[in-house]
Amino acid sequence: MESLARRIGRLRRDTSDKVLFAAAEARPGRVLATRALMVLGLFALVTAVLWLDRDGIRDQVDGHLSFVDLVYFVVVSLTTVGYGDIVPVTERARLIDAIIIPPARLLVWLVFVGTAFELFFSQGTGADPHGANAATA
Repeated sequence: MESLARRIGRLRRDTSDKVLFAAAEARPGRVLATRALMVLGLFALVTAVLWLDRDGIRDQVDGHLSFVDLVYFVVVSLTTVGYGDIVPVTERARLIDAIIIPPARLLVWLVFVGTAFELFFSQGTGADPHGANAATA
């Protein structure tokens, strides 16, 4: 039987020249476009969910909730905490708002902050965080 130390040593020699986790070489524009599409997809998903339950949401200004009002509500809810001019009034709408909006808001803010941090990192250090050559990007 081969000892554990020998097995580990052999495993180290066998994998020492292999890269297990390599960063994908992506151009900054492609990364930004991917993140923008992810955020837009999230906005579309939340808009669709809230549109299906639009009877539980009320516009406090004129009492009529149009699709544009709902899009406005989604944008304001996902980027801030809302203004209170459009509110969920039924229990189901409040549950949807409580379960869907906070995680979606967190994801949007993580994408925003992560992108800003990455831009700051690459500009501040001159390094490309994606491993791509700056001359080819």
